[in-house]
Amino acid sequence: MTLFCGAYMPESGLVDSPFVGALTRVAANLTRLPTKAVADASAHLDLYFLLPHGEEIPPFRGMRFHSFDREHMRLRIESSVPAHMLESRHCQAYVLAAIEDALENAAEFFASENIQFDYLGWSSRLRQLARAA
Repeated sequence: MTLFCGAYMPESGLVDSPFVGALTRVAANLTRLPTKAVADASAHLDLYFLLPHGEEIPPFRGMRFHSFDREHMRLRIESSVPAHMLESRHCQAYVLAAIEDALENAAEFFASENIQFDYLGWSSRLRQLARAA
């Protein structure tokens, strides 16, 4: 399984926000953690953080399923980031919690589709990051 984290930023200035910095650090640190060969390499999870700016605010709160591409076994989930979180000192904890929520949702979805998914492996990596933070 692969995990991709990205952000939709309606304004280029958001790239310098504490939230985007935290997301970048978490994603980079996840890639540095040791991994085992995963038998379910065909399952993919893409998590997109939708950042608000001005009048452009995601039309939902929390998290939602966006789509599933059966041909590529890619599940896309979106997370709406509250405006107050963009500058919060709790950005990293928020990012880790959102990834954990997305992994739980993906595990449930993939189980319903009889697709193998390494939830425990990814969850363990997130716990390692949270302890190191």
